[in-house]
Amino acid sequence: MAVINVATSDTFEQWRVKSNGLATLVGDDSGLTSRYTATDVIGALNEIKSNSTFDNEINIADQIGDGTVIVAGEAATLKLTAGAQDVLTLNQTGNVTVAADLSIVGATSVGTTLGVTGNTTVGGTLTSQGLLTANADIDCNGLINVSGTLTVDGNSTLGDQTSDTTTISGIATVGNGLTVNGAVTTLNQGLTVSGPAHFSNAFTINDTLTVASTFTANGNVVLGNATSDTTAFNGRSSTSITPNTNNTHTLGESSLKWSTVHATTFSGTATTANYADLAELYLSDFAYEAGTVVQIGGEEEVTASTGESNHSILGVVSAYPAYLMNNQLENGIPVALKGRVPVKVGGTIKKGDRLVGAPEGHGVADNEACRSFAIALGDFKATKKNPTGIVEAVIL
Repeated sequence: MAVINVATSDTFEQWRVKSNGLATLVGDDSGLTSRYTATDVIGALNEIKSNSTFDNEINIADQIGDGTVIVAGEAATLKLTAGAQDVLTLNQTGNVTVAADLSIVGATSVGTTLGVTGNTTVGGTLTSQGLLTANADIDCNGLINVSGTLTVDGNSTLGDQTSDTTTISGIATVGNGLTVNGAVTTLNQGLTVSGPAHFSNAFTINDTLTVASTFTANGNVVLGNATSDTTAFNGRSSTSITPNTNNTHTLGESSLKWSTVHATTFSGTATTANYADLAELYLSDFAYEAGTVVQIGGEEEVTASTGESNHSILGVVSAYPAYLMNNQLENGIPVALKGRVPVKVGGTIKKGDRLVGAPEGHGVADNEACRSFAIALGDFKATKKNPTGIVEAVIL
């Protein structure tokens, strides 16, 4: 540090000459920069205090070594502005926490954790290699690249143009609604959305997608890219399911069949059936077992044959109808009217015998009768021990 010594014995002229040397030590005030207008040292310092502009890097050191650097002031907002083509990057190894709103005009790169309590607005690309947590809304008009975990508790809007692209390599969790307006959305790991999810264009996810509320995809939807992928629907469909082309797509295949299909109306062509009879439900006075010969009569519509009214024989109780008519009738029994069914018989039966009604819901052979309800397809030999049995027969 330069020192000026003024002795008490100096003349006024000597003191004046030494004092003029201050200009050499301090310099001309106008040499600071054209940004400042003060012409004296005190005035220039006051300008620097109230409105500072620096042409190079500003380094704020951690003075006490506690891992925290505090930039404090009376104002509620801290603005970090770069040039129009510059990128604002936070390179510190610690976490970044913003207690209020965060608004960034350009691109943002976060190497570790970024936590924002308020709303977050990013005008350019948002890149995070660590945890990105926002407790309120995130509005990003550019690219978002998250390699770690993305957690958003508020509403999220990704992209404002159909040309925008969203790619998330890590797990994404959205605590409220998620809207994606971009052209392509790719998720390499899981996505969990607690509110409604809206995807206006193409959407690809390579892991689990969980949406606790409504999921809306306005573009094409492809579930799985290999036959080893499985799709589970735990909810119920509230709309019609219509193919995009007529008579082209197949439901199931020969080696992978659906177990049971329940419907009210079927309109189409049935080419095969597992069973062999046409049946209809009728009210009966008893829950007769399969194979019982029934006739019109009794307290309801049908009853077991008695052997005295062969002209009233209707058919045989069916166990597995190939086609069941009148299936909405409550408490009805299926009666085979045509086709092949097992029939309860009494006495010896030979293949080709005509069957007529007999007591207790049985059929007996009578090839001379003018009325018969079936023709036997097999033999049965009656014995004293087993006077009755069952044969396959064709209902006429």
